[in-house]
Amino acid sequence: MLNDLANILIDESGHYHLYNGRRIYSRVFNKVLKFHPPGLAAVEDDTGAYHIDLEGKAIYVQRYKSTYGFYCGKAAVKDHNGNCFHIESDGTSSYLDQYAWCGNFQENQCVVKNFDGLFFHIDIKGISIYEERYIYAGDYRDGIAVVKRAHDGKSTHINTYGTYIHNTWYEDLDVFHKSYARARSNEGWFHIDLKGQPLYSNRYKYLEPFYNNVAYAITHKDEYVLISESGNIIQYLYIPMRQEQETVDVISSQITAYWHSFAFMYFIQLDIVKLLPCSLSDLAVRIGVP
Repeated sequence: MLNDLANILIDESGHYHLYNGRRIYSRVFNKVLKFHPPGLAAVEDDTGAYHIDLEGKAIYVQRYKSTYGFYCGKAAVKDHNGNCFHIESDGTSSYLDQYAWCGNFQENQCVVKNFDGLFFHIDIKGISIYEERYIYAGDYRDGIAVVKRAHDGKSTHINTYGTYIHNTWYEDLDVFHKSYARARSNEGWFHIDLKGQPLYSNRYKYLEPFYNNVAYAITHKDEYVLISESGNIIQYLYIPMRQEQETVDVISSQITAYWHSFAFMYFIQLDIVKLLPCSLSDLAVRIGVP
């Protein structure tokens, strides 16, 4: 099982773990989370929150208010005073500092929030990797993370040293996926390259990362579409009925406009304005039209 942690599942009740449909230990907990290397899972019972091994046994004596999975050999916890930090597999603190919130280590870097409500990243030793503080910071992926500055709420990308990789700021940003990232301006969502430059001029109401050179998007007309890396629509998946009706109305008005021009011409030639107001039957008699 240690080499097959991905197939150790949580029972539907959320109180214990299963492997091949069978319980792997006899205990029942108030809550369990998934197993992570090196074969440890976060659990809660009436004594508090802690971690267990594959036999369902506690791996240390400490108890916390909340515990989370092990990533890069360290797990985020919250103590009963509300302080957050990371621990080793023996339950001891990984470093001296404590925070208002901790994320999980990714690529040996981790997001934390200090007691002033500001975010930054620490390394595997618990040391801040740069001096700047942000109103938001995300996890690293492939050595790049998103940060959001305080004075205008805009976002950019940084590397593992905290240096801006393109120093272009957008309303919102996502991490890079295969060299492209989602970005949002006041006009909508689009994709950018590693230099922070837009791939195309189109803007969308909603947008997903590229999957094999194709991305799912929603236009500002609420059309569900697939787009290419050039931003062009390559397939319409759904067009709202409202828009279909608007299209029909436009075509219909263009068709009937031909007959409207004739009606207006005879309206003038028959000098109908001078005959009004009158009833429809009187008007028919006066102009000799049934």
